[in-house]
Amino acid sequence: MNQQWVPKQNIHDFLQENNRIQPDQDIACGLKNLGNTCFLNSVLQILVHSSDLLHAMKKHPHSESCPKKNDGDCVLCTVESHIKKVWREQKPITPWRITELLPNIAPHLRAGEQHDAHEFLRFLVYFTCFKDNFWIRYNAQDAET
Repeated sequence: MNQQWVPKQNIHDFLQENNRIQPDQDIACGLKNLGNTCFLNSVLQILVHSSDLLHAMKKHPHSESCPKKNDGDCVLCTVESHIKKVWREQKPITPWRITELLPNIAPHLRAGEQHDAHEFLRFLVYFTCFKDNFWIRYNAQDAET
């Protein structure tokens, strides 16, 4: 198994076709470290460059039908908003809102403390994909089309 993974589509081309996320550059802007938030920043940078995730959010934007979007504590709405922002901005941004939601994502993770990126990713995937059945709905809708 010496095969190299190749994305289904060039990320910039994909974003150009997307009317919800308009890139102003070839890569998303950077993220400022808030003090030991490297674990969070590295995971977010990987996610914002994932063409499959961007495709899912383009085809089925969660924020358009989220019952909690006005509460400000929906993790998936916050991730969607973050993705849109990093593709618009030219200078590094501070991921304050996601950092504020850390207790909702994983109560034992705290900004300002060192944590493992894979641990944050595990909890983030759970909250954005499985907790509200996003991927189940996404895959069911794709099967219908």
